[in-house]
Amino acid sequence: MVKKKKTINKNDIRHWAEPLLQGLTFWLGYKEQLFPNYQLSEGAIIGEAVQLFYSHLRNNEEKLDYEVMYKTFGINDSGLTRADLVIMKRKEKKTDEDEILSVIEVKRTNNDGLFRKDFLKLLKVKKQLSDARCFLLLVCQGFRPDLFVSDTTGRAKRKVIFDNDYKLYVRFVRKASKHFDIEKRANYACLIEVLLPIKIKE
Repeated sequence: MVKKKKTINKNDIRHWAEPLLQGLTFWLGYKEQLFPNYQLSEGAIIGEAVQLFYSHLRNNEEKLDYEVMYKTFGINDSGLTRADLVIMKRKEKKTDEDEILSVIEVKRTNNDGLFRKDFLKLLKVKKQLSDARCFLLLVCQGFRPDLFVSDTTGRAKRKVIFDNDYKLYVRFVRKASKHFDIEKRANYACLIEVLLPIKIKE
């Protein structure tokens, strides 16, 4: 009897996405108490994200790698060097090929205008790895990213489209704040998926 290979539902990301975002916002608040007014580096954020992933991935099905060269996936583009975080399906046999589930780039910013090049980078990845999901993990210290978070509800703006190059979907938003009434100065973490644009038939 031939044993069937395990299949993983790529749409099921809640088990790692929600604790990742909430954990990062709490961690930002903790670091703020230790080092007031210090902006954490993206490298430090990636390091904390790795620990959170290790706690919440399904270890019998998924595995995490970080700082992975894109050429490892067969992507040869001068504008793409390495991926910050990559979730892969765990191999059942050593001879099985790696199956990439998600590619995640990390961005720390206090400016609403510095996202476009990151999305274009992920769009290149999506075009070459069409079966993988591509996300930007956006982390903001004491800053609400109004492009993706509603200023009235504090929740995700579900659909945002920039130009005709790509489509974005804000999957999850989490925040933590030492002020109950000042959401704009809270710490935010957003998981934004980059999708291929929908072509309108003429």
